[in-house]
Amino acid sequence: MVNINRHIKFALSVCLAALLSPSIAMADDQDFATDLGIDVSKDITKRWDVGIEEEMRLCNNDHDLDRFGSSVATSYEVVPKWLKLTAGYDFFADWNGEEKQYYTYRHRGSIAASLKHKVTRRLDLSFKTKYQMTYRCETYKTYEWNPKDYLRFKLETSYKVPNLPISPYLSAELFYSVNNPEGNTIDDMRYAGGLTYKFNKHNSFDLSFQIDDAMNVEEPEDRFMLCAFYKFKF
Repeated sequence: MVNINRHIKFALSVCLAALLSPSIAMADDQDFATDLGIDVSKDITKRWDVGIEEEMRLCNNDHDLDRFGSSVATSYEVVPKWLKLTAGYDFFADWNGEEKQYYTYRHRGSIAASLKHKVTRRLDLSFKTKYQMTYRCETYKTYEWNPKDYLRFKLETSYKVPNLPISPYLSAELFYSVNNPEGNTIDDMRYAGGLTYKFNKHNSFDLSFQIDDAMNVEEPEDRFMLCAFYKFKF
């Protein structure tokens, strides 16, 4: 008989160790932000789906509109409930980080592969690898390198609470630059904890708290962000 409690404690301890990692440098600049969004998706077949997302992000302790954008993505389950491939495109308008006088526009393309393992009937463990390329419009300024490419690695564990439509989760994600002319480095670690509340088959709400720990950059900033997303699936 599978010892469910042992598996749960092991998976949660891995992510908790990441969340409590001492790598978060408290001497860095800090900011509190809020990220709000709506996600709408549609199943084309049992394995293939498409979706769009609208997002708005506040920064500087929620005093400024930092970003708004739109995303479109499509996913295909190569191996049902185990391996999924995703391709996406994002358009962002970012409020200029220095002068705060204008928006700069960004185009981002990405491809990802996700592996999911069902540890128990209620506990899932997943690993996601993503390659993303972000082109930043140079109408107002130039950049040291453009486009800016990253490899992202994300480990996540989630648990379906018995008799409740709630699934809490924990995750840790690493950002590795792959085309930095000054040398490729890990320049961000992202930690998150949250829960998904499923109203019914089509509607759900996701609430989480996220920490971005910047590193190996000239002016590192640690960002603490509250994220809230409403999701609708046809």
